[in-house]
Amino acid sequence: MNTKGIFKNIGLTPVAALILVIAPYFIMFLPQAPFFALTREDGFLENVSAIYYLLATIGCLLLFANAKNFRDPAKQAIYFSLTRRYAFLMLGLIFFVSLGEEISWGQRLIGFDTPETVAARNVQGEFNIHNLELFNPRTMDEAPKEGLAAIFTARRVFIALFAFYLFVLPLLHTFSRSIRQLTKYLYIPVPPLWMGLLYVGNIILFMGLNRIFTNNQMLKNGISEVEELNISFLLMLVPFIFLRLPRFLRKPEQVAA
Repeated sequence: MNTKGIFKNIGLTPVAALILVIAPYFIMFLPQAPFFALTREDGFLENVSAIYYLLATIGCLLLFANAKNFRDPAKQAIYFSLTRRYAFLMLGLIFFVSLGEEISWGQRLIGFDTPETVAARNVQGEFNIHNLELFNPRTMDEAPKEGLAAIFTARRVFIALFAFYLFVLPLLHTFSRSIRQLTKYLYIPVPPLWMGLLYVGNIILFMGLNRIFTNNQMLKNGISEVEELNISFLLMLVPFIFLRLPRFLRKPEQVAA
């Protein structure tokens, strides 16, 4: 049992990440006007989320492009070929799609209209996938879905996917030799467990606050934006855990290398 792996990466980065995950929730104590300005559609939090997804995309593509972009020489040796770095390309594509969906593929930035065929099936009339009736938790009549249709929505599938990658996989990797061998064989980069703990903790905190403020829809919508901001922040960290630091942040011996 590799119990050392649980605390291996505990240091300044996890503590800073914990603070940055908790801090945004304190905006719920702001007066209504600034709270709404920060959390509204195309507001500050949503734009920051888009930036996080952009950085995550760039980070993954840098890792896919060149093994020298890994900070750890051991990782450089492992991921020396493009085929071994396929997972970073896949992650980069997922983050790019997340970026596109976050800004409705630039619809409001560029100002183009939603095609009629898409608008007729999109709950919010936007040019994106996650608000299509098939993937949205509500129907075109704004009625909440029930049963399996309510479970297999774009949001829930996305959250479940990264709950597995950030939490379940590192947990299994820590305690199971077979999983460690499998991830090594498949060249799957495993993030540190503390990222998964923050990811799951963020979701639990959101769910708890959502229940507390059941009768305040504006506050619930704002807290949802905070949760999504934190998810994008933690996903942004994934490639940066592996990326080589900029020269001004490296130790002298690392700069020389």
